[in-house]
Amino acid sequence: MEREEKTSAGKKDGVLIDVRKIARLSRLEFSEEETRSLEKEMNAIVAFADQLSSVDTSNVDPSFTAPPLKNVFREDVPSPFPDASSLLEEAPTVSGRFITVPRVVGE
Repeated sequence: MEREEKTSAGKKDGVLIDVRKIARLSRLEFSEEETRSLEKEMNAIVAFADQLSSVDTSNVDPSFTAPPLKNVFREDVPSPFPDASSLLEEAPTVSGRFITVPRVVGE
């Protein structure tokens, strides 16, 4: 997410989320009212999470975990998709047996 620290005169300190940029990268469209509402909500979420930086963790082991750790991953065993051809027929663009999507990284 785009975050900017505002410290200039006339601007409040805090984090600003660029909802328009996120929407463009996500190929989403929001009205001005929705954009303002999302900016307010997302900034409130980030501000809440930023409160964690004020917690004194100097006496906490960096690898501390409350419950005992156990491996919850199953073995990765490839299996054929039951009906790949119908899935590919529904995709907007394909290349061979793969679904293709527009590039969004690096825009």
